[in-house]
Amino acid sequence: MDIFRNIKRVMVFGAHGDDEIIGSGATLYGFSKKGVEITAVTFTNRETAYARIEDKDKAVLRAKEEMATANVILGIKKRVILGLPNQGVVNDRETFQTCTKLIREYRPEMIFTHAHADQHRDHRAVSELVDEARSKAEENLSPDWGTPHRTYAVLYFEIFDLFAKPHIIVPVEDSWLEKKLEAMRSQTSQLEVLKGIEYHIRGLAMVRGTAIGSKYGEAFQISDFHPSRAQM
Repeated sequence: MDIFRNIKRVMVFGAHGDDEIIGSGATLYGFSKKGVEITAVTFTNRETAYARIEDKDKAVLRAKEEMATANVILGIKKRVILGLPNQGVVNDRETFQTCTKLIREYRPEMIFTHAHADQHRDHRAVSELVDEARSKAEENLSPDWGTPHRTYAVLYFEIFDLFAKPHIIVPVEDSWLEKKLEAMRSQTSQLEVLKGIEYHIRGLAMVRGTAIGSKYGEAFQISDFHPSRAQM
């Protein structure tokens, strides 16, 4: 049984514009190489993620430019930026309905997002929103939000709070990891904020790969908020 079998559309929901790179960048690139359509939803403008005061007024524009570059590197076809404030993502009615509508619009078979136990407040809020929206999107209600859609599974990725027991580790090819690192390097405004991030990415990939007899890997947990639908 392989939950990645016959996947044609994937969505990744991240609080900030580099989260999908750190958490799932290699796997996303692997999907894009196989022709899978990838849509990213980014909740914030990353306006507080600057390391020097002189960069404050340029933070939002730089984030948008860097996200656009990462899209090309990883093969992300479409990115939706919700423009919520950093440290201000909340599981409110409006954002929940927006996420539900996006899932119905882009109709993913699989969703990647943050884990519930993440230390970052925005990450936790996104995780809860996505789980709830994924469940609501398949209910036969509010047709003006789009046609109901069932997503097979939601997979949580890890950023800095690592999984004690991953459910899935994806074997990562060398070229996939290099594309992930290239995408991270394209986030030039964040390299000083997240010092040592390249070492973290490569080191964690080696640890996760070793666990499955591969050179590199990316680890995920399957959400149990709502039953996942297996593909046979």
